[in-house]
Amino acid sequence: MPPGLLHKKIPARSAWVKGQATIDPFSAGVVCCSHLFLNGYLKMQRFCIFYCLLFKPKFMRRLLPLPLLLLLGACTDMTNTGDIMPALAFAPVYASVEWDAPVEMQPAKPTVTAGKIYAFRDFAFQVDQYNGIHIIENAKSAQAKKIGFLQVPFCTEISIRNNYLYTNHNNDIVVFNLANPTAPQLVKRLKDAFPAVGTMQEHPPFTNVFFECPDPAKGMVVDWVQQAVQNPKCRR
Repeated sequence: MPPGLLHKKIPARSAWVKGQATIDPFSAGVVCCSHLFLNGYLKMQRFCIFYCLLFKPKFMRRLLPLPLLLLLGACTDMTNTGDIMPALAFAPVYASVEWDAPVEMQPAKPTVTAGKIYAFRDFAFQVDQYNGIHIIENAKSAQAKKIGFLQVPFCTEISIRNNYLYTNHNNDIVVFNLANPTAPQLVKRLKDAFPAVGTMQEHPPFTNVFFECPDPAKGMVVDWVQQAVQNPKCRR
């Protein structure tokens, strides 16, 4: 054994060892804290400062003015200042039509949001999402033209069977007689056949997500889109 080895001071270990790799807890803490500062998590600043002081007190004393400034900043309540960075969350999409708009025939009009289409005899019926159904004369495909519009607020689906057209109006299923395809007649309504539409007014159809709380005063929610939302307060 080399002389003096027994008297040589063995340095204390300051790293966590896993296999051949060493992880300095101070360095890991600095990286983590830098991420928190840059991303606006001010409430974690005090924890980060004390963490660094614990592992590197001499080093941190040299930077004493910096932690003091950060500590003061950590006392800021971002919920009151409006400085919270937008987060990715779901936002409600409100309908552009009234909830209680009547189901009725109207003159032909331009398509706003094209939906499903169904062929029936010499006609085609195309859904205009959340607005109604366009009636198209289609005897000659090259000369197809709109001849009327069946207003059915919030309709998204269509099916035709045995001369009857089925679609949804709000939460209900409505049935029209197509004896005269140019003037469908409402013959039956099945109330609350689509309860999911009602649930959509309260939250998006997903779990473990943040979302913007819907406002009933803005109308009926017809969809949810994921986008940057300033301080989303609701979660499901």
